Amino acid sequence: MTVELDDRRYGRLLARERPHVIKTEEENDEVLERIAALMKKADGRSPEEDALLELLVALVERFEAEHYEIPSAAPHEVLEFLLEQRQMRPVGLVPILGSRGHVSDILTGRRKITAGKARELGAFFNVDPGLFV
Repeated sequence: MTVELDDRRYGRLLARERPHVIKTEEENDEVLERIAALMKKADGRSPEEDALLELLVALVERFEAEHYEIPSAAPHEVLEFLLEQRQMRPVGLVPILGSRGHVSDILTGRRKITAGKARELGAFFNVDPGLFV
């Protein structure tokens, strides 16, 4: 669904915010603060503020992709991280991976994650299945 923007209102918002390519950590921090403020408004944001939010997020993503190297991790390390972030116990993966033994073997790196199980894990954690292969 496409939402119509009020060009004048959006123009005034852009003139006030003056979004630009982020070049420093300080600028990135400032934009992150602005994103947080817009996120707090949630349902109270105007369509123009939603468009600004989308633009600011894209600018931060670009800066961080260029300046922060994401270290590669083994699939079982990614799985451990996701479990930790969601405060889940490994037993919560039994319905997906089949048994406690399989879960244990995968988390210790003794067993690889199949493509099918990677798709299921990706859907379960709402992440790219490629992280698990």
